[in-house]
Amino acid sequence: MKNYITVNNLKIEYQKLEHTDKSIIFLHNSSGSMAVWEEQWADERFGDYTLMRFDLPGHGSSSRSLHPEKDYSLSGLAHVILQVIEQLQTERYIICAVSLATNLAGEIAHLLPGCKGFFMAGASVIGNNLTPADILLPFQYGDALFAEDPPDETLKNYIKGLTFHHKENIQAKLISDYRNTDSRFRAVIGQSIASGEWTDEIQNLVNSGRTAAWVFGKDEQIINADYLGKMPVNQWRDKIHFINDAGHLVNLDQPATFNQLLLEFADEMLG
Repeated sequence: MKNYITVNNLKIEYQKLEHTDKSIIFLHNSSGSMAVWEEQWADERFGDYTLMRFDLPGHGSSSRSLHPEKDYSLSGLAHVILQVIEQLQTERYIICAVSLATNLAGEIAHLLPGCKGFFMAGASVIGNNLTPADILLPFQYGDALFAEDPPDETLKNYIKGLTFHHKENIQAKLISDYRNTDSRFRAVIGQSIASGEWTDEIQNLVNSGRTAAWVFGKDEQIINADYLGKMPVNQWRDKIHFINDAGHLVNLDQPATFNQLLLEFADEMLG
């Protein structure tokens, strides 16, 4: 049986594994789905935490928007996430986000009184006079991020660039999630970013007063991670954490190492 929360007439599918009053809320990547967190969801080491995840609008089993220009913009998505978290009724939690979801977390970081920390994988947060152009690495197939309907070969190569290990089942699922996403989402979010509609996500994180963990694969092909070391955000353990033999979606490439870091972060932030 599927569970839904309604926000702005959008049905948002969510899942919850309820254990305690301490929670981890997972935010998935652009043109993905909450299934990207399957290796975290299945790890029994998180038994001391309630786990929550949901599909963004236009993704997975959540509704496609009748007003894409509003709902698929950075501010629109951020508003949906705020409303979902409010309806999930959790008072003590950390956010675990990957890829573009780190930007969405950054957009609302200062508006989440119950959030005790941010675990950011493949982070692309911007602000502090930085723009996406300052942090993106040259990537031949990067246009697929915002393309409505890229050719199959282009999409295949784009998906390959997201991970270090090219396991067939993972690649197939990532492609399926991409094709299942409302194609208008990519056009609208691309325009939203190109128009500079973001807020100062770095400053929002600073204003939250919370700690952020930056986690990257050592073989990251999308983001130049070095820029984060110079930001004024309170960094967990005073460093960027790099995981060997992993790419942009580091949680898929090295789930055991990723989960151990996430567990340590959750233990420190939530006690």
